[in-house]
Amino acid sequence: MMRGAGGLLLVVAATSALAIAFFLYEDAYRPQMSAIGIARVIDGDTLEISRQRVRLANFHAPERGDSAGARATEELHDLASGKVVECHGRELDIWRRLIARCSVNGADLGDSMRQRGTVEQRRDGRPVWRW
Repeated sequence: MMRGAGGLLLVVAATSALAIAFFLYEDAYRPQMSAIGIARVIDGDTLEISRQRVRLANFHAPERGDSAGARATEELHDLASGKVVECHGRELDIWRRLIARCSVNGADLGDSMRQRGTVEQRRDGRPVWRW
């Protein structure tokens, strides 16, 4: 039986190590979710595939009411609307949209939107989705 401060320190260290390991490797055990099919564009960073809303994870588009938002929506429409889009993510947002990276014929939609100058990498303090 462990006694004194040394035993308590050992228990605290072991518990901390387990907690850190859990948080570091949590993503490895989170199930992959996918949406693959013909896309309908909702706005500059949201698609709908087979009735599943998908929030594109790796960029931020201007809001729909903004003139730049209308341009972003048009650009995403040119890239994805009516095409087979493949999306893979690991979580849903508060609106039950799949947060995912998406591609058309292997071309990442976020990269394509940034190359067109319509959207930017998130810099506004909101979360950057990790995949």
